[in-house]
Amino acid sequence: MSIEKFSLEKILSVHRWTNTLFSFTMTRPAHFKFTAGQFARIGLKVGDELVVRAYSVVSSPFDETLEFFS
Repeated sequence: MSIEKFSLEKILSVHRWTNTLFSFTMTRPAHFKFTAGQFARIGLKVGDELVVRAYSVVSSPFDETLEFFS
């Protein structure tokens, strides 16, 4: 998987709701558009490999930052 498909963003906060549930906020790339209820793929580069998972977007489509729930 090529990393060029992605933008590099910054995690702004993490909130642990329980031992198994958490949410986090991150910066939002200007080009990222979505509809409420959609999922987004978020990746973490581990060595030379990109590990990608889908996360549920819980922020408003109009928010300046993104919030995800897992």
